[in-house]
Amino acid sequence: MPSPEQNQSFISEVVEPAGVPRKYELAELEQDIDVFSDGVQKIVRKMAAGKAVSQKDRNALDEEKELWWEAKYGFPYSQTAARETALVENHGSQAEKEQFHNIQQRLLKALDRGDTDETNQLRQEYKEKYPDQMEGVTILFELKPFMELERRVEEKMARHEQVDSGDFKEMTQMQFLLTHFALQNSKDREFMQLFWDVGGRIARSVGREKNWENLCRGILTQVATYKIFDSLDLKPKLSHPREDAFEKIDMWSEDDAIQIKTSGQNQPMVVEAEAIGFPAVQTDSQDQINLFNSRYSGEARQFRAKIKEYQKRLHKKVKGYFIVIPESSYDPVTGEPNEFIIKYVRNHLPQVQTGQREIKKAA
Repeated sequence: MPSPEQNQSFISEVVEPAGVPRKYELAELEQDIDVFSDGVQKIVRKMAAGKAVSQKDRNALDEEKELWWEAKYGFPYSQTAARETALVENHGSQAEKEQFHNIQQRLLKALDRGDTDETNQLRQEYKEKYPDQMEGVTILFELKPFMELERRVEEKMARHEQVDSGDFKEMTQMQFLLTHFALQNSKDREFMQLFWDVGGRIARSVGREKNWENLCRGILTQVATYKIFDSLDLKPKLSHPREDAFEKIDMWSEDDAIQIKTSGQNQPMVVEAEAIGFPAVQTDSQDQINLFNSRYSGEARQFRAKIKEYQKRLHKKVKGYFIVIPESSYDPVTGEPNEFIIKYVRNHLPQVQTGQREIKKAA
């Protein structure tokens, strides 16, 4: 297994986008050209014609491009690995996607066997062939440093020492990449099983197995929730890592902020932030009230307070929903939600209680 220093060196060498994603990004810009200002449309057309553009023009394009990208995909343009993966998924040929996925799978199997020579060989092949499709590789080679960072943060907190806000942001950025990776690959159950297994072996090597299991559970719950909201046509977007780290927001659904919790009990809940209080909440049954008050009331009240702070800063109304998703309601490898939980959320969210939306198959 490469050392953290080798991992960092490898990632920093290839993280800059190469020619293929630039071509794909230009195709995406042309596809959505009508959403841009007249001036930026002219810049895009110049670039598509192979003409040079000034730095001033590039700056104007970048400003609008960042807003366009986040509105379209639900994560910032600056998330390089996730951005490149999305572009290849949208514009790459089927043969290219299959070849890329094949190398990813071979790399996972080599890591699973602990075969250092083949791992290094495949790492070099990946770097040469796919310098632009970095999400899978970034995740694989940053798992160990990420787990070690988590441990350092926990140790500092246990000693009541101040933790650098940058460490929290780095941790939530990795969680964002993991969630996006799981969403992108959720249709391939065998591949995802192998990915979680390899992560588990890395975690055991640094004494973080239980933490990895908890992280996987949280990621799969977010994947399930995203798929639930998508099936209800509620336009889910993964939260910006900064929002997750400091605002306790896991996901957005249009203009609604969502905090997601996993439960080992077979008891889902959807609670609007305004209904959160002590000693009771507005929910279906006394059992739910007891569960909420015993397990989630503290976190939920913090979430409600964060929503109020967020509203003040944005100067607009933001609704918040605290959602509990049981582990039994989704596939433990892919995060695919079952019909029960989709219907439950549909019947308990005000946006869809009218019954006007049709449930579509979770993607």
